[in-house]
Parts: sequence; structure tokens; C-alpha cells
Amino acid sequence: MLDASLSHRMETIRPTSEQSPLWIARQVMAINAALDWLEARVQLLDRQIDIGQIAIGCALGYLDLRFPGEPWLEKRTGIAKWNTMLQERPSMIATRYDVLKGTLPSHLVKEGPSQH
Repeated sequence: MLDASLSHRMETIRPTSEQSPLWIARQVMAINAALDWLEARVQLLDRQIDIGQIAIGCALGYLDLRFPGEPWLEKRTGIAKWNTMLQERPSMIATRYDVLKGTLPSHLVKEGPSQH
């Protein structure tokens, strides 16, 4: 899911004339397939937090950061509920992009184009 999200993001920040709508569609399909897979197995996430769950939370956080307003979790209520719980953990809050970028010298913060 994260690989597809990164690939989608990289394609959408290219000049519009150089973007491949087919490639973008392929990445969106991969993201949606991963989210559907997770939604069907959300009960597996109801245990002690482990590295796999942290990775899923980071991938979902990346989707929120780079594709705000996209309805990734709108119909995936199980994952949405789980993600809300996970993102409220102090460790997840402390490592969010908006928190971390405030700790870096400004010359190290590379936001890139504002388009997504």
C-alpha cells in the first residue's frame, strides 16, 4: 500500500503533460485493494500493537498527508475506527509529519509542490 502511495504521489507531482493516467489508476487500484484486504481482516488488528500495525498506521497517515480529502476510508469503517485509535496514541502523535517538521531546521524541510 505504501509503495503504491509513494508511486502515485511521485507521478502526480510530475508536470501534467508527463503524467500517466494509466499508471496513476494502477496505483489507486493497488491502494484500494490493500485497503479492502485490511478491512476484511480488521479483527486481526485488535491485539497488542506490533511493528506491522505501526507500518499500516504509517501508510494510512501518508495517505492522509499526501491525498487529503480522498475518501480512502469512507466505506471502510473498521479500518477507519482502528486508524483513529492508533493515530491518537502518544507515539503516533509525536512522530506525525506536522510535529516532526517543526523540529527540523528550515533548510531540511522539503515540502515540494503543493499539488497532489
